[in-house]
Amino acid sequence: MAAGDQLTEAVLMLAKATKYPDIMTAQAVLGLTNLGNRIAAAEKLNKWIRVSFTQLIGVKDAEKTASGIVGSASETFTRFMKAGVLGAFCCETSIPLDLEGKQLLIFGMDRERRDVVGPLVATVLHMIVTRNVAKRRKDPLVVAIDELPTLYLPTLVQWLNENREDGLAVTLGFQNLVQLEKTYGRELARAILGACATKAIFNPQEYEAARMFSDFLGDEEIQYKQKSRNRGGGKASTTISEQDRTRKLFEPSQFLRLPPGKCVLINPGFVSQGEAAIPIQQTIKIPKADIQTTEASEALWDKIHKRLVQRSPQHIPTTKDLEKRRDLVEAMLPEPKAPVNSAFPDPSGLIDKYSSLL
Repeated sequence: MAAGDQLTEAVLMLAKATKYPDIMTAQAVLGLTNLGNRIAAAEKLNKWIRVSFTQLIGVKDAEKTASGIVGSASETFTRFMKAGVLGAFCCETSIPLDLEGKQLLIFGMDRERRDVVGPLVATVLHMIVTRNVAKRRKDPLVVAIDELPTLYLPTLVQWLNENREDGLAVTLGFQNLVQLEKTYGRELARAILGACATKAIFNPQEYEAARMFSDFLGDEEIQYKQKSRNRGGGKASTTISEQDRTRKLFEPSQFLRLPPGKCVLINPGFVSQGEAAIPIQQTIKIPKADIQTTEASEALWDKIHKRLVQRSPQHIPTTKDLEKRRDLVEAMLPEPKAPVNSAFPDPSGLIDKYSSLL
């Protein structure tokens, strides 16, 4: 693990143990001058949290190295220190951590702040899904992700391949293959596609993707008869021969000509003549009742949105909140009057001390 990442983890552990366990506290810790010496001098600091600061304490006397590590970790939190973003990640969450029965949890991202919010949304989604499929579920957990390339989920392939038997059902949507490969890489993008048993392939709007899907569907064998006539010796004869040849089941150009609403649908349940996952060309029809419900919901949204904002437990951070956290970390980690030369505690001693708890 890089030194900056290690410090980020240590700061989060420290913030979690305080009165204000949030990003503002973590950033306040990183904003302290001479952080390495402060940590080394904090005798009352939890020993396990102190262990996480090993690298920083080890280079505390090398000012440039220590500043580089702190700067790297601080960059992680600085992007979230914006008035319009910070409130979503501070104070007590209203998100249910354990999803059971008929519960609906919706994640959304502000398009203007996607680069800032995206990593945290992906982290929260990752933690909730992982927590809820840690053991076999009584009720299925359905995870539907649209515009998949906007989020990087490192364990997505694992969800698709391994957690299916635990009750996880995943639906993924993306515009084209190029976007997916840009976020996940070529090999991982192929692994994601391969792990999805049911596929609805609409017009990809891009030739390379259309060619890949065409190759995926494979070829079909067709038989045709060829008739020829010969004249010889004053007599006419007719010869009929049968020939076999192969052709693409669905040409790339056919994918690029698919109109809106029409797709090639692949499902393991489509069985014919002993073969499974037979692709079919299908027009997706949206029921009129669903269209009417959507229009009614859009008409009511502005009115309902105002009520939801009023009911929201989300707290908008103020300058006073920042000052509280600054005072807290200053009191918790006061700057020592002289450089600290105390050796870092031997981790083996910690194991001996806490072995009864393991």
